[in-house]
Amino acid sequence: MNNCHSFRNTGLIQVLVVGIFTIANTSGATKGDTRIVNGTVVANRAQFPYQVSLRVKSANFHFCGGTIIAQGVILTAAHCFKEHPVSSVVAVVGDLDISQTSRQTVRMELAQVKIHPKHNSTSFENDVAVALTKKNFTWSSTVNFLPLASITPMVGTECYISGWGSIYFRGPASSKLLYAMVPIVDRGTCTFAYGGRLTEDMLCAGYIEGTADACNGDSGGPLACDGAVAGIVSWGYGCAFALFPGVYTDVAYFKNWIEAQIENYVPNSGHSTTHYLQINMVLFLILCVMLTK
Repeated sequence: MNNCHSFRNTGLIQVLVVGIFTIANTSGATKGDTRIVNGTVVANRAQFPYQVSLRVKSANFHFCGGTIIAQGVILTAAHCFKEHPVSSVVAVVGDLDISQTSRQTVRMELAQVKIHPKHNSTSFENDVAVALTKKNFTWSSTVNFLPLASITPMVGTECYISGWGSIYFRGPASSKLLYAMVPIVDRGTCTFAYGGRLTEDMLCAGYIEGTADACNGDSGGPLACDGAVAGIVSWGYGCAFALFPGVYTDVAYFKNWIEAQIENYVPNSGHSTTHYLQINMVLFLILCVMLTK
């Protein structure tokens, strides 16, 4: 999974010109529209029950990822909706292979999408959005939530990225859900790579050698660290390019804004989303305790 200096949405490649990119520019790569590079095929959907595929309704075309964070709530990147109005999008959960449907496949209509009011589609600042479904999810082993991270993960923390993005820069997308592990990169290293483009609402993860990364089509998907969604696949230079780690929206930075958007949302049920967030966190903690015994 990897992106160049551009959105990591399929078909959305924008070249970002930064002085520090002189060396990398010889390959002409840009991030945006990406998927997992050097990823592993997910064998059991229960490993990533929170993973969402955002698709164009009319063509069943996957263009972005997302993360279920509460009942009726999907966290994704704001840039995913730059060319896709909410009325044209459907969220699909429960799938491993997006080229075919199964008994686990569930299509969810969206009621609305709340994009951060200060999102900048050129700089990728405030690249966060919340998609609200018309109906509740039915929780199962293959469809479940991932809580929001409360703090930015420490440097070196090993996190998981997942999605159906390109397997290499400008390459074909994967029909099967892929995942890879990437470590959080220190801010100094990331700033050296991207210069002033890296703002306080972003964090970096990946390998200096390249190794693994998100790529086209992975945009909006999760960076899962320590049992919580800590980042949103946003942008980067190329896919798994040496010296250029992937750039993610820092979820902890936007936690209050995210919760404010869904506080009173009721997805065709009798409980507020805040109520579900509280219950979900309790259930998640109970599950963690059970697994450690």
